[in-house]
Amino acid sequence: MLIALLTLLCYYVFGQRNSTPEDFVHKTWTYEVETKGVGNDGTYLLRITDYVKTRKEPFLEILKRDAVHAVMFNGIPAGGGSVAQPALINDENRIEEPEFYMNEFFVDKGPYLNFVNDVAIASLSVVKMKKPSRFKVSVVISIKKDDLRKYLVDSKIIKSTDDLFVK
Repeated sequence: MLIALLTLLCYYVFGQRNSTPEDFVHKTWTYEVETKGVGNDGTYLLRITDYVKTRKEPFLEILKRDAVHAVMFNGIPAGGGSVAQPALINDENRIEEPEFYMNEFFVDKGPYLNFVNDVAIASLSVVKMKKPSRFKVSVVISIKKDDLRKYLVDSKIIKSTDDLFVK
């Protein structure tokens, strides 16, 4: 039992840093989202916050991935002069199950990056937390939500808004 626990711990601590497609199907997403205001037409302006274990982790890429995931699956909270926005993928418009597109969409340098409009590097915040020992990282990111919706419709992941009103 102890050997199995140590093996699992070593894999967790020293495992490879590059993500594989399977990492995102059952991943627990732990980010926080704050609406920072209205972006250009067709975009959301968000502050994304997440936690990483070391400063060596590619936290900008993690935050970009989190921002796109939030727009797709969680929706955007009200704030910064904007009303709350629903997730692009929901039970009413979903055609495919998440495994079919998350396997390839969220891998390192995957298609999700096409929908990151801009990262405000000047807004980057990295704070060392005492307990548990990790870093709280956040940045303001602009996401191209109209392009993302079009991609999801064209890829037959969600129904177009026209299809939702046709019975």
